[in-house]
Amino acid sequence: MQHLIPNTALAAGGGDGCNPGRPSYLARNDDGEYRNLGVGVPDGVMASEKNYSPWVDPSLPKVFGAAWVMLADSTSTLYAQLGWIEYAGGVRRLFSEAGNATTGNFNIQYYNPTPAINSVTTVEVSYQPNNNDRYDYYVNGTIYGAQRPSRELHTRVG
Repeated sequence: MQHLIPNTALAAGGGDGCNPGRPSYLARNDDGEYRNLGVGVPDGVMASEKNYSPWVDPSLPKVFGAAWVMLADSTSTLYAQLGWIEYAGGVRRLFSEAGNATTGNFNIQYYNPTPAINSVTTVEVSYQPNNNDRYDYYVNGTIYGAQRPSRELHTRVG
């Protein structure tokens, strides 16, 4: 199964975004696409992510910009996601996360290298039901890691 998220414009910047000169929003500001294909149908999700450097207000704690793909079970309880996250000051990380939305338990992993700013990266999350219910993470066709959402999960703090 292939699911491509619509492309967005590349933003200029060399690692710390561009200050828009207006107050930052204190609430979440999400944009994306959701498709429920039914029970047992999807076994993976793939997207072309554009890597840009968003403005992240350094005066606000725990604020970030990010882009990712997510695969969830039919009840939206168990999930796995892969993408990039950027904090104030241009601190960027490539990450994967597997978790349980009901309990709040999750496991996050970081990978190197982080995709270059102003590049396009193909990211994929694939579910492997016959291999310990594992999620595999691919970047540009190369496996970066694997996680099992039902084991070794940590409680989300904050």
